[in-house]
Amino acid sequence: LREQVNLIRGYVVEFLRAGLSVTVNFVGLSRGGIGGLYMAQDLADFPIDKVVLNMLLFDPVPGNLVWMSRYADLAGVMNANQAMDVSFVPNLGRIL
Repeated sequence: LREQVNLIRGYVVEFLRAGLSVTVNFVGLSRGGIGGLYMAQDLADFPIDKVVLNMLLFDPVPGNLVWMSRYADLAGVMNANQAMDVSFVPNLGRIL
């Protein structure tokens, strides 16, 4: 998922270099919903007046159990731990 997020980030960077503002509308189902959360985290460093991310996420599934990420993932490398927090992302538009 991170590779796809990096690809989209590259497109966003090119649009910004061209002097355009960008609205990304993302639809993710199951594992794709986790990709949307990764994208939100990755686009968090762009100014809110330049990049807005709208997301429609259906049943985001990290691929591992939440209890495993809480108690067994001490290093924080499981998808559940990496995608769980998007509270720091300022440029979220509409989320469904």
